[in-house]
This record gives sequence, structure tokens and C-alpha cells, in this order.
Amino acid sequence: VLGTGMSGSLTSTTLRAAKWTYLSTAITAGLQIIVTAVLARLLTPDAFGLVAMSSLVLRFGQYFAQMGVGQAIVQRAELNDDHASAGFWASVMIGGVFSGAAWLLSPLAAPAFDAPRLAPVLQVMGLAFFITGTSTTSFALLRRAMRFRAIAVTEIVAYVIGYGGALVLAAHGAGVWALVFAGLCRTTVSSISYNVLARPILVPVTRWQPYRELLGFGTTVSFISFLEFLNSNLDTMVVGRLAGATQLGFYNRALSLTGLPMQYMSTSLSRVLLPSFSRVQEDTARARRAYVSLITIFAGIGLPIGFGMSGASSEIVAVLLGDQWTESVPVMRVVAVASVAAMLS
Repeated sequence: VLGTGMSGSLTSTTLRAAKWTYLSTAITAGLQIIVTAVLARLLTPDAFGLVAMSSLVLRFGQYFAQMGVGQAIVQRAELNDDHASAGFWASVMIGGVFSGAAWLLSPLAAPAFDAPRLAPVLQVMGLAFFITGTSTTSFALLRRAMRFRAIAVTEIVAYVIGYGGALVLAAHGAGVWALVFAGLCRTTVSSISYNVLARPILVPVTRWQPYRELLGFGTTVSFISFLEFLNSNLDTMVVGRLAGATQLGFYNRALSLTGLPMQYMSTSLSRVLLPSFSRVQEDTARARRAYVSLITIFAGIGLPIGFGMSGASSEIVAVLLGDQWTESVPVMRVVAVASVAAMLS
């Protein structure tokens, strides 16, 4: 498909990158299914619901906590040391501000969801803004250089460490904090690894121009992504507010099971296509042909998977989650088909 719109060398590089990305995705998805099945038997739906609420609140800020700096670094036709330095320090400072804001404002979110236990969970999970900010530029530099093998290994190792620890904590009665630990540990391990691999420029740049060039593009990306986030998460907000943490837990698990294959199929390739398409951004016709071909292929793959998961929702929930999660079945029947549209968008 990419060969219709790119040179042979770029096509080969893209396919190799996609291979590593999908390998990481397949391994992580397999591990996530196993971990989900185990945690569903160790934790209550309320624990999953609290983390789902916290994640939803934090995602409001996530799109602006990085200001699209990473995408801007990947997309730029020409990148110099000043851009790398500006990207690093801008991401660190913005991430720190958002972590502080999450800590101070989290008590206001609890009444909105009618969940008194939400505030401390949200405060701790909000530290991820700063941790991620320290490696945003490094991750982008690795993507720009098409070093997806290193990214894949990092993601697998980080997931194993983070959720391996979560299983131990859950088995010892940590409850919702096992899930909180998993997310923060995974983010921390990934950030350290990306910085070691990419070795970003740490000397601050005092000129405003590189900041302006990155943030000009990144702000637009952040705003559009935020609008897409609102469109795709209004359902979670409504369920959490009107039905409570337990029902949101049932709803969240149904979304997670159906969204896994669709999300991983699309986002894995998107991570590779952005640096690939950026290299041929002046040749719009070739990029357009490759894009349309990919959308067609993904529709042909996604529709059968979505309808298949919808029909087998009872069996999937029983095998992976257990009898206490049967209330997720009606939800899964609907969202399995809807997830195809989400994948294509």
C-alpha cells in the first residue's frame, strides 16, 4: 500500500517500523488480556470505575499538557538542536504545571462524579503529566528516526514491570492503588528508557523562535485532539455521573475488551505513518493515495472483528472477566460494532 505513494527505501523502513510496532502491540495486548482477567478477579468493579473516572478527568488536560510538542518534532521537515532543546524544556514545564493543577483541583472533581474516594486517586495519577513531560521530546526523536524497535522493547518491558507489580499489590489487598501503581510505574520506566536511548539536548535555549515554531503547530494538534476526545468520551462522563463508579466499572471493562483490537490496530500504524508521511509531505497526491488504501484495508479487517466480538460478547466476558461481570455483556454487544467507526476515525 505504501509503495503506491512512497519511495522504495521509505516503504521498506516504514514496513520494518510497522512490524516492530505491531509486535509490541500484539505482545502488550496479549499481556493486557491476561492481566485484565486476573485483576478482574482480584479487584472490585468500583476500583476499575475510580481509575476510569480519574483517567477521564486527566485526559481533559492531557491534550494540552504536552501542547503537541511531540507531534511537531516528528512532523517538522527540518529540525535542529534548538528545536530539540525547546521541546524538552517546554514539555517539562508544561507537564509540571498540569501535575500541580491536578493535585490542587482534584477535590473539585469528586462532587462532579459523586465519588468521594476519587480525589486522592486523581492527585497521584496526575503526577504522570510531569513524568511524561520529561520524555516527550525523546519519544518524538525516536519516532522521527524510525527507531520503533527500541520503542517496542521499551513498551513491553515497562508494561511487564508496571502491571507485574500491580498483580502483586492487588493480591495483597491494595485495591484501586494497584491500578494506580501500574500506570505510574509504566510511565516512569518508559520515560527513563526513552531519555537514555534518545539523549535529548538538555541545555536550555533562550531564543523564542524554536518554541514558537513547535508550539504553533502543536497547539493546533492539541485543540483538534481535545475536540475528538470530547466526542468520544461523553458517554463515559454521563455513565460515571449518573450511574456511579460500579456501573462505570462494568461499562469501562466492556469498552476495554472491544476497544483493544481496534485501538491497537489503528494507533500502532498511525505512530509509524506520521513520520513516514511527514517525509513526503510535499507530495500530497502520493500521501492521499496511500491514506485511502489504508482506510479501505482497515475497514475490511475491522468490520468482521467488530461483528464477531458483538456476537460472542457473552462468551468473551465469561472467559476473560468472570461471572461477576455479566452486566458488561449488553454494553459490549453495542460498543463492539461502534468501535470499528472509532478505529477508522
